[in-house]
Amino acid sequence: MKTFEQWFRENRKAEMPNGNIDEGWFVERGLHMIVECCCCGMSMALPNAMLDDEGNIYCSSCASDDSETETEIEDYWSGPNDNRKGRYGEFEYDE
Repeated sequence: MKTFEQWFRENRKAEMPNGNIDEGWFVERGLHMIVECCCCGMSMALPNAMLDDEGNIYCSSCASDDSETETEIEDYWSGPNDNRKGRYGEFEYDE
């Protein structure tokens, strides 16, 4: 499994923009901004999706059922893509 950013880099040979991505960016590239997990049906923004080798889209919960994918997801969110810290400080999550 790959993050959408990894998939985009490998398949479109381009980098995704940083920060907020407006609707026009998706439209210009023929991509849907909101997608659905093929496993549970949850809706999510495309940049939050995980894709398998066949291009099927998964949410992080369904993708994390695979132990290898769980590590990839944590690596992705612990790096520069960690958007859990906004300009108003760290978001709080119920655990």
